[in-house]
Amino acid sequence: MHRFWLPVLSLLLFGCSGSFTNSAQTSDDGSLKPRYYQAAPERVYEAAIKAFDVWDRGVQVLDRRYAQGRGEVHGFSRTNLWKFEDDIYVTIAPANDERVKVDVRSKGRVGEYDFGGNQRNIEEYLKVLDRLLSS
Repeated sequence: MHRFWLPVLSLLLFGCSGSFTNSAQTSDDGSLKPRYYQAAPERVYEAAIKAFDVWDRGVQVLDRRYAQGRGEVHGFSRTNLWKFEDDIYVTIAPANDERVKVDVRSKGRVGEYDFGGNQRNIEEYLKVLDRLLSS
């Protein structure tokens, strides 16, 4: 019986996270495209920080910077079942047409495979951000 669980446990511990995904990559449903918001850059930056508090898997903001309409927020999320931690990087920059562009990257801290976890991180985070900026 132990012969079965050892490979499964190894896969879970070392293969569930670690790949890198960003919102500039294309997905079949377009969910990973960068977001553009018709809002002041400061408002988008503050919402990007608040999204980590509102998002059920967002844990905390580790670092944040803002200057001259550009911002960066670095936080992390934790998976529901195994509590693996993934770094989330949010970049806020003015776009050419009075809008603000938001790009999100997700990178696992462990292993080489994420089984779609980084894409889920980005999709969930952007849904929370969309909700915060639509009100």
